[in-house]
Amino acid sequence: MKPRADAKPATARRAALSAVLVAGGGAWHGAMHWGGRHANHLHALMTGAPDSGRYAADWAQTIGLHVVGACALWMAIAAMLRTRRAASLDASEPPAGAAPTPQSTRPDWIAALSRTAWAFAPLWINAVGLWVFRSDNAKEIARSFVAITTGLSLAMAWRLFNYRPLTRFMRDDAEALQASHADARANPSDLSGKPIAHASGMPAKRPWWRLCWSTRVLIVAMAAHAILFTTLSWMKYLSFNASVWDLSIYTQQLWAFTQGKWFYCSVFDALRDNHMMSEHFMPIVLLLAPLYALFPDPRFLLLFQAVTVALAAWPIYQVTLWFTDRQGGNRALALALALSYLLHPLVQHSSLCDYHPESFLPLLMTTAFYALLKERWPLYGVTILLGLMVKEDVSLAVTLLGVYAALVRRCWLVGAVTAAVGLGWFVIALNVVIPHFSGGDYRHTDSYVGFVRPFADGRPESATLGLLLWVVVRHPLYTLDKITTLLHLEGALQFIGPTLAMCALGPAEALVMAPNLASLWLSGDAIKIPIKFYYAFALTPYLYVATASGVTRLARWRGRSQADGRDRDVCVFFAAAIVIVSAGLCLQHGVTPLSSGFQKRKYRQDDKWAVGRAFMKTIPPDAPLSAQQDVGTFLSHRLGLYKFPEIKDATHIVLNLHTLEDVRVIWTFRSKKEYYDTVKQFLDSGEWGLKDMAGGFVLLERGASLHRNSEVLTAMDRYLAKSSDTRGR
Repeated sequence: MKPRADAKPATARRAALSAVLVAGGGAWHGAMHWGGRHANHLHALMTGAPDSGRYAADWAQTIGLHVVGACALWMAIAAMLRTRRAASLDASEPPAGAAPTPQSTRPDWIAALSRTAWAFAPLWINAVGLWVFRSDNAKEIARSFVAITTGLSLAMAWRLFNYRPLTRFMRDDAEALQASHADARANPSDLSGKPIAHASGMPAKRPWWRLCWSTRVLIVAMAAHAILFTTLSWMKYLSFNASVWDLSIYTQQLWAFTQGKWFYCSVFDALRDNHMMSEHFMPIVLLLAPLYALFPDPRFLLLFQAVTVALAAWPIYQVTLWFTDRQGGNRALALALALSYLLHPLVQHSSLCDYHPESFLPLLMTTAFYALLKERWPLYGVTILLGLMVKEDVSLAVTLLGVYAALVRRCWLVGAVTAAVGLGWFVIALNVVIPHFSGGDYRHTDSYVGFVRPFADGRPESATLGLLLWVVVRHPLYTLDKITTLLHLEGALQFIGPTLAMCALGPAEALVMAPNLASLWLSGDAIKIPIKFYYAFALTPYLYVATASGVTRLARWRGRSQADGRDRDVCVFFAAAIVIVSAGLCLQHGVTPLSSGFQKRKYRQDDKWAVGRAFMKTIPPDAPLSAQQDVGTFLSHRLGLYKFPEIKDATHIVLNLHTLEDVRVIWTFRSKKEYYDTVKQFLDSGEWGLKDMAGGFVLLERGASLHRNSEVLTAMDRYLAKSSDTRGR
């Protein structure tokens, strides 16, 4: 065959396109990376601020460095690809008697460069992300874009070497498992008549000492996650960085059970008669009381939370194996989603955000999904019941899970019962139980007042569920405008980023989290949207179940007309991509010691904290007291505990003056000056005197002598001076 006359021009065009693809991707990546470090400066450039010209040179320099780096990496990967391809051609000898084909054992540079260039294509996504800098405070979004696009490029570069041992190992393992399934279904017993498979046709379980490679890796990862976050949460607690809200809210409740008082909590000042049921319907706290009676220490709750959060990776792994059963149970994808869950910044932040019963939900709800898919109804019923006991709004997700069971899984009776129980639980909790203890309506609808106010008569003090639904249905454009702010984009990108938004391809499973997601996004509380708090943690089980369904569906679409294992290749690629992107986002937004946002000061064990812990033991155990938010966690085993400056019947006030020298704001006070003035007001009132002071920790007593009060003011001035010196340096 004669070579085409336009071969050289086509080759030149291909080389030029590859160069543009790589250089452009590097430029956009550099622009976004610089914006992640200098968000305000890039905002000035994008909006044409008068003084923005002085930032342009630094921005251009960063872009140039990224272009050079991308091109150098492009050349290196292409050279590696040529070398490995040449090695594979050398290893394939022609059949005996066949004439050797006149071909070069080393592919040409243009082919290698063209194929390698597409690994840099995801970096162009940063060009779309630059528009966010039309608004201010886009730093976190830029960091998310950089992490996601970098991870995708690395995954595509890894995909070029799909004949490497790791990929072959994962593919061969999936093929062997698929063959084992087929053999078990065809031969349900061996020659001796002993069964080798379950009634479902699946192979018999391996003994624990013969676990597959993915199970071993997952067990190690779960253990490491539990140990790491137990250690970090304990260190945070011991260094006085835990908070009365919410750790002491639950430790006081659990301790009060041993005193015969059910759901008692004096820390939270919004409760009626100090009864927690007037705020939230959380009967699962009662189940923890016997365990806490055996180990009455706040650190037990932190340990229990870390272990519970880590264990949720196991049902995620099992659910993914079920969805990928057609691919022989793709262990690579199952392990990737389980690891992605453990690496998710939201999971990590929630593990260190004091203690919340919502930490049960990933384990319970993913187990409920697994039991539904496997039709293990006793396990399904137990997990659904326990999930409902966690919090009143879980019932909305349970209701939609029942709809999913009926319409998607065709389990009509189970689905109908689940939906009915979930809806009934929601109605009873919000209209019977909570109003009975609170003496009024469910107060958490107040956060939606701002959303419904333009369409309500007058100025409503609360938003009913009916009014909220009416606004959403009748005014969709208004609703869309409210949930497409920069803050919502930041929260969504950080939430679905670790899964590459593959949950969108599993809409039936993702729909289960719709009510809880809407309750967060339509709320007027901006704190509920970012991943740095625990509020969205309850959505993680549905995210990963939907992702498992979505990747499997994409693999089936890809392999429907293929008979060469393309569906397995899709799962293996997304397994690698999800793990790499999750690791990148963990480094950007996580709270592990390797993360860029890790704050060592929260976990540093200084001598002053040892002095503080010893000082807490000298405080009378039964005395009602008002405690600063960071010291109250050591004093929650009493009936009278209030968050300073709330006093009520308190006879003592406990303060930590070290917070004045810290860069953080003292919570519940708008500034350190307000805190200083509040303490001074108590000292000048003539009612409170200094009882004891050690190393910056202060105990004031009602009616004590006033002659030492000046020592407290002197100490506060000294710590404020240290804070000013630190800021100056």
